[in-house]
Amino acid sequence: MLKVLAANPDAIGRGRVRQPAARFRTWALSSRGYKKQIYHNHGTVNREFIKVGGKAVEGAIAPTGPLIVPEDLPDDNPIKPVALDFTRRYEQTIRGRQPQCFRRLQLRWLLLLNAAVPVALQKAKPGTPEFRRALRDALENVHNVGRDPTASTT
Repeated sequence: MLKVLAANPDAIGRGRVRQPAARFRTWALSSRGYKKQIYHNHGTVNREFIKVGGKAVEGAIAPTGPLIVPEDLPDDNPIKPVALDFTRRYEQTIRGRQPQCFRRLQLRWLLLLNAAVPVALQKAKPGTPEFRRALRDALENVHNVGRDPTASTT
């Protein structure tokens, strides 16, 4: 950490590390006066990271989406009810554990597949090259996933 700070970089990027390390390293940089940009990958960001990191992680940039904090989304956000339902069901199934970023990304894929598979099934039999092409085409044409539970393909 001291070598990094001594180099006075314009920005620091944090790769996927365990949550405590990500929080500590961000806090360590902040507490030593580092005021420039800190980047994280999406694997480090979750509610615990935000809660425990507090002021030290404010302003850090990470590629993430609204599924990390669905309860903080405005009520008119179209993904809010889907994300809240996913979070509720996940926490019930996994005994109170909050879904991490990767689980929430899986939700996106499930929504896409729920919309695209029925379209592909109308065109070909599963397991065939024709089905794989039909599924690819359907996935490329999915619209309004998360906004409408009956998402459509064109």
